[in-house]
Amino acid sequence: TGSAEGNGETTATGDTSSESESDSADIQGSDEGEQDGDEPEDGSSDASGSDAGDVAADTPETGENAAVPAGQGWGASGSGPQSACDHPYLPLRSGATWTYQDGEDTLIWEVTSVEGDLAEATAVLKITVGDVSLDYHWSCAEGSGLASFDFANVGSAATGIQMTLEQEKAEGQFLLPADQLQPGATWDTVLESAFTFTQGEGDVLIEVTGDLTTIQTNEVLSTNPVIFDSETVDGVQIRQTDDISMVMVVLENPVSQSISIVNNKERGRGIGMVSQVSQTDFGPSTMQLISYFIP
Repeated sequence: TGSAEGNGETTATGDTSSESESDSADIQGSDEGEQDGDEPEDGSSDASGSDAGDVAADTPETGENAAVPAGQGWGASGSGPQSACDHPYLPLRSGATWTYQDGEDTLIWEVTSVEGDLAEATAVLKITVGDVSLDYHWSCAEGSGLASFDFANVGSAATGIQMTLEQEKAEGQFLLPADQLQPGATWDTVLESAFTFTQGEGDVLIEVTGDLTTIQTNEVLSTNPVIFDSETVDGVQIRQTDDISMVMVVLENPVSQSISIVNNKERGRGIGMVSQVSQTDFGPSTMQLISYFIP
């Protein structure tokens, strides 16, 4: 039911709806308030990210993460991007966390590592739902937004479930650069992976192999402001449609399954995904942001 912002988003609770994407206990930081040239007492922001980008114009602008005028930066420092993966509408910064509620499930997203610079970078987003965890691997390049991603490992120590995926094809972008996210903008993504699913051990080991193909179509519906925890920020509303085809080999017998998912996502600048309403072949679901922290 959860998602990491895209096709894998669904398998996370099994999505990737990540795609988050990418989950944590209620994260609270200090209220930064409006920075008027003074340095913050600490590097944290409150759970709603309030006033994260509200930086006075006379703040010194030095270094890669120099403060920028209000509304242009994000994170506790109000700084611009730290790497090519640090997108205004999905800030993949090391240590960033989000907690979502999806029905009875609580999803914790945490960026566990980021490598690279403003030209090219990679990031890993871990999504945890109960005792099941999933890792997303992102590749990003300057001017391309979040160009591609794959989810590589799913595991549950309690149940002995392990799933590994090997990406065979990735075309398109997951999320366009912020300045291209205008009403009517559309783009497609095609992902193909081979997977191995195992459960148990020894003589009772169950193994399933197969291929997974996801075709995503995306459209920006509007750029209305988003409200989270009484804070209003720039926003974007995106409809993402996933057509997923899976071929599994179970006891040497091939089994095919197709799934269609429509995700209506609302993103806030400097926050990430605020809500996702999904309609699947199995019924509707809603994932709502509870708290977050962007360093």
